[in-house]
Amino acid sequence: MDIHNLAKRLQRIEHFNNIPLEEVEKIILAGTIKSFTKDQLIFSEEEPSSGMYVLLNGQVQLCKISLQG
Repeated sequence: MDIHNLAKRLQRIEHFNNIPLEEVEKIILAGTIKSFTKDQLIFSEEEPSSGMYVLLNGQVQLCKISLQG
């Protein structure tokens, strides 16, 4: 997907809809687009945050692991 179309998609998200298209494109260019396979761990709670994730397609499952597993 090209940057312009991706920026237009992101503008439909509440956090991006008041940002001019050109600025959203700059945000995309400053980031990294990643793909993950089914059941692949994306991040864990203990890891320090290094940014934000925007799901372009698919589904994610959020899990919180307790002391009992």
